[in-house]
Amino acid sequence: MDTNWHIKLFNRSVLKQQKLREIQAYLGETAGLTCLDVGSDNGVISYFLRKNGGTWYSADMNEQAVDSIRQLVELNVYKLDFEKTPFENALFDKIAIVDYLEHIHNDNAFIEELHRIMKSGGELIINVPLVKFSILRKLRHLLGQTDEKHGHVRPGYTINQLRDLLGDKFELVEQKTYVRSFSEFVDTIISCGYGMLEKG
Repeated sequence: MDTNWHIKLFNRSVLKQQKLREIQAYLGETAGLTCLDVGSDNGVISYFLRKNGGTWYSADMNEQAVDSIRQLVELNVYKLDFEKTPFENALFDKIAIVDYLEHIHNDNAFIEELHRIMKSGGELIINVPLVKFSILRKLRHLLGQTDEKHGHVRPGYTINQLRDLLGDKFELVEQKTYVRSFSEFVDTIISCGYGMLEKG
């Protein structure tokens, strides 16, 4: 498979495109701002967010993901030590965390770190799986799309769990669920197909 597989997968995934639209809507204008995205889908989210202007940094904890991000955006890409970052205090105006919190054990420490590197009055956008136990979730598991396969240490968060996690560091201003059963079903089939292609 060529190095643009992540763009090809994005172009076929209604769910990934919807995720990008929602993140962009919450981010708003980024021109003239210093922004960070973490865990942004092997770089494809990073790639599109940078098109909106501003100075962007991207980061992930997985070396393979970091390499993938660098293939797409080249500059300002960093490897994280799970909950620790290499950034200076009060650097960022806006931070987008995309499908990352469910991958790390010490999510409380990571929230503390985000508070450290964000400017006063900055905005934090978090995208995480919503915990729900549905028939579709059972189907995903039957097809091998388990939390363990995706490197999740937890299945996701409820709104109350997320509010508790943010504590007194951040105020939860708004939350939204954008996934619909049909688009999640289609995305499951596409992910399975790409998984089989990766195995040859």
